[in-house]
Amino acid sequence: MKIRAILYTRVATKELDKQDSNNTDYQTKRLINYCEKTDIEVIKVFNEYASGANFENRPQWQECLEFINDSNKIDVQIILFTRWDIFCDTESEIEKMAKVLAGYKIETTAIEQPFKFYLETPPVKKGKGKNDSIE
Repeated sequence: MKIRAILYTRVATKELDKQDSNNTDYQTKRLINYCEKTDIEVIKVFNEYASGANFENRPQWQECLEFINDSNKIDVQIILFTRWDIFCDTESEIEKMAKVLAGYKIETTAIEQPFKFYLETPPVKKGKGKNDSIE
């Protein structure tokens, strides 16, 4: 039986999506390519244009949660994104959401930073600037 996944992409704004080389199209292509190589079935893709500080003001993320809640019969096992800072910039928010998703038995994985959140803390941005380091 194939693993079934939701793909999640995010950039801060639609304007940035047009300028950034890591735009939602690029992220989606990387994720689909990963799924094809690893025999993962893509159930749905959510493209977000919102801040990564938390999950509150993200319409696509809220739709994703509704989809998970309404589609419990679909048996989604994993949510994939390219990097942890695409999922969220804030470690405490990542931890909270990972717990919510674990209640649905759904894992979260960054394909370019492959480790399980519950095994290791993901890197998060330090500071606010564009060139701030990720630890």
